[in-house]
Amino acid sequence: MRLALLQVRLVATSVSENVQAVTRAIDEAARCEQAPDLLVLPGACDTGGKELTAPTTMAAHQAVREAIASKAREWGVFIAAGLHVGERDAFRHAILLFDPDADTLLSTANGTAEPAQSVSLGASTTATAVGTIGVCDPREPTAPSAPVANADPPAVIAISCTAPSTGPKAGQPAAAATPGWPAGLPPGQMWAVVVPACESAARDASAVPTSFVTHADGSILVAASDGRETILRADVNPAA
Repeated sequence: MRLALLQVRLVATSVSENVQAVTRAIDEAARCEQAPDLLVLPGACDTGGKELTAPTTMAAHQAVREAIASKAREWGVFIAAGLHVGERDAFRHAILLFDPDADTLLSTANGTAEPAQSVSLGASTTATAVGTIGVCDPREPTAPSAPVANADPPAVIAISCTAPSTGPKAGQPAAAATPGWPAGLPPGQMWAVVVPACESAARDASAVPTSFVTHADGSILVAASDGRETILRADVNPAA
C-alpha cells in the first residue's frame, strides 16, 4: 500500500481558502506517477484546524467534507481525515475514512461496526483491496493506551491530529504526534499520524509536532523533519 501523509496548513479564518488548501494538497499528493492508495489528512479539516466545543451550524463546514469525499472518487483513492460529526445538538471530532466511491467506510464516531469491520479498543479496521486500513482517535478513552487486535501483516491505522493551542501536553494527541510517541502507541500496527502544518511555530521537529509513520514494531518508518507543509510518502505491506 502506498501512503501519502498530508501535513497541510489549514485555514481557520476562511472556509473557501480552507477548502482550496485541502483540495490542492490532495491533488498534489495524488498527481504523481505512482499514485498513493491511502491519503491521510490532519484533524479538524472542516473547521480549519479548530475543534468545535459548542453547538454550531455545520453548513459552512460541510463543503470541506464533501470536497474530500469528491476527491476520493476523482482520484480513486482512500482518504482519511479528521472532521466533525453531529451528535444530537452538539458536534464531536471524528476520523472518517472515505473509499474511492466517496462513501464513508469507517468513522471513529460509530459505536458499532458494520459486519465487514472490526472494532477493538478505539480503533476500527476494514479489509480493502489494497490492504487493511483502520482509523483511531486518541481522544477516545480506550485508544491508544492498549493495542488493537493484531493483524499479520499489520494494518495501517490513520490518526488525524489537531494542533495544540499551546505547548504540547501529556495525553493530548498533537503532543503525541512527534517521533518518540510510538512509546505510547502499542506495537503490532503501522500508525500513520498526521498533524496540520505549523508555519509560524519553531520548525525544529523536536519543538513542534510532526507527522510520521511507524513500523509494526513501533519504530519510525518516515517522519517530517519540521512543521512546514509537506507530503510524506511511504510504501507499507498491510494485511490484504
